[in-house]
Amino acid sequence: MEKTIIASLDCIKYGPAVYANREIKKGEIVTADALETRLLEIHKLPDHIIHISADAVGRRSIYRIAQGQLLSMFGFPKEKYTVKDCVPDSRLKPRETTTTNVSHH
Repeated sequence: MEKTIIASLDCIKYGPAVYANREIKKGEIVTADALETRLLEIHKLPDHIIHISADAVGRRSIYRIAQGQLLSMFGFPKEKYTVKDCVPDSRLKPRETTTTNVSHH
């Protein structure tokens, strides 16, 4: 049984990694056409990289990503954005506040 486990582990030598196939500007919402997936040797894959392009698509980049750069989960906020998020929204406006004068006797 141990030989079977070792043999199956030996078969897994490469894993997917997502790269930018063009420059992605800081603040840009990532689209699928800006990404490509390549195979890298598993022992060279950092823990923080994005393995599946769907994990980056629809997310706004926190910093500029150069063409050919490996994408990291640290380069994106946790939540995803959609096209409607690019349009000003009333929820983003500051709330109006009122002040009440209270006198202490």
